[in-house]
Amino acid sequence: MSKPPQAPARANPATDAALNQAAAALRAGRADEAERLAMAVLKANRGHAGAALVLAQALGAQNRLAEAVPVLQRIARASSDPKFETLLASALAADGRTDDALAQLQQIIARRPPFPPAFAEYANLLGKSGDTTKAIAVLEEALTLAPGEIPLMQQLAALYQSAHARDKARALLQRAFDSAPNRPDLAAALARIAMRDGDYPAAIDLLR
Repeated sequence: MSKPPQAPARANPATDAALNQAAAALRAGRADEAERLAMAVLKANRGHAGAALVLAQALGAQNRLAEAVPVLQRIARASSDPKFETLLASALAADGRTDDALAQLQQIIARRPPFPPAFAEYANLLGKSGDTTKAIAVLEEALTLAPGEIPLMQQLAALYQSAHARDKARALLQRAFDSAPNRPDLAAALARIAMRDGDYPAAIDLLR
C-alpha cells in the first residue's frame, strides 16, 4: 500500500534567516561561522537539506569535508538527490574511502537524465588515482550525453593535455569558446595552447 503524500514543510523564518546568514558568512570567507550556523539548524532539524549543503561547503572550505559524511549519508538516503549523493562521494574520498566514493559515483552516472557533476567528480577521482585513460573515457561519454557542459569540456581538455593530446584539447576548447565567446577563461586557455603550438597570431587575437 502506497504511503499518502506528505504535506510540504512549512517555511520557518528563523531557519531561513540562519541559513541566509550562513551563506553570507561562507561567501565572506568565514567558513567557521557558516559551519556553526548550519549545525544549529541541523540540530533542530536533522533532515534539513539546505543546512546540510551549507555545512558541507563550510567544512570543505576548511579542508574538513570528511566530517560531513554522516550528515550527507542521511540526506542522500532520504532524498536520492544526485547533488547530495555526489557531494557524499566527495566526502567519502576526502575520508580516504576512494573505493566507496567511486562505487557511489558509478551508480549516479548510470542513471538518466545525466548529472554532469557526478561525471566530473568520477573523472577527477580516476585522474588522481592515475587512471587518466579511464577518466578521459568517462568525460567523453559525459559529453555525448550533455554536449553543452563547458566545465566538462574544460576538465577533459586538461586531461587531454596531460595525455599529450594537445590537438584534441585545442579543438575541444575551441568548441567551448565558440559556444561561450564572452568567457575570458576559455579564451586564455585556448591562447595558452595556441602559444605552445607556435600559433602566436591566434593567441594574440584571443588575448586581445
